Amino acid sequence: IKLKQLESGYSNVSWIKEFTTLLSRGMLSYFRNKTVFYARLINYLFNSIILMGFYFGIGNKDNIFFNLLGICFNTTNNYFITGMFTSLFMFPVIRKVLKREYSAKMYRVSSFYFHHIIVTFIPALIYSLIFSPTIYFSLQTVMDFPGLLLFWLCNFCLFSLSESFGTMCGAALGDQLGLIVSPLF
Repeated sequence: IKLKQLESGYSNVSWIKEFTTLLSRGMLSYFRNKTVFYARLINYLFNSIILMGFYFGIGNKDNIFFNLLGICFNTTNNYFITGMFTSLFMFPVIRKVLKREYSAKMYRVSSFYFHHIIVTFIPALIYSLIFSPTIYFSLQTVMDFPGLLLFWLCNFCLFSLSESFGTMCGAALGDQLGLIVSPLF
């Protein structure tokens, strides 16, 4: 009976079990891949140092409105492009694993993509917790907890959106076309 269920495409494992198994495997894989983790960490650190150098103490200067627009633009641009390209370059590997394991009927596509979303949220949380306070306090604008919380939330959403956008471009457009078209979006 179990063989017939597998041949017909039905899994006798619940969606939640598939999701939790994929999530634990994905988190383990992400944190074992030290090269990608440290490369992204160094890239974000380098971008943060550059942004802090350009915009250090803008709260004490005249024309603060344009300076804040500049930091918002540069933060969005640097962090979004970094996260998008990282996810875009990782997607060919993910696609091969998905095709192989889905053809073996190991799990549903929905559980795979939901686990992938959560796996990308965890690094976004880590990177935004590290770099948001450093940039926020270097600006020397209004130093309050609600402002820091809002800045962190914006950065977290930015990191998450860039990862998701890179995954979407990699899935929808393919490797080479996604590399060309995604910066235009």
